[in-house]
Amino acid sequence: MSTEISGVGQPGFVRRYGLDSGSGRGWDSPAEEVAARIRELDLRTVRLAVVDQHGVPRAKMMSPAAAVAAMSDGLDFSGAIYSLDTGNQVFVPAFARGGGFGIA
Repeated sequence: MSTEISGVGQPGFVRRYGLDSGSGRGWDSPAEEVAARIRELDLRTVRLAVVDQHGVPRAKMMSPAAAVAAMSDGLDFSGAIYSLDTGNQVFVPAFARGGGFGIA
């Protein structure tokens, strides 16, 4: 399903980690159905959204080709939104080693 777009994620990421719900289960992946619908409707822009830990939707607008690639290769995005509290204030010490998350 991936396109020639690079820099969106890692080629084959979704299948490699069993994140496509059709992987090895005998039915087509919902992602393949969505990709077909994107092509069928000849969309110019696709919005992919994730809901953060406070229920706030965070979205990314992209080309149809990049959206289709993201469904098989994953999508790089900043995890910084997960360091915000409900008032969008940073709740971890900004200059702590590893950002306060214990990251080496």
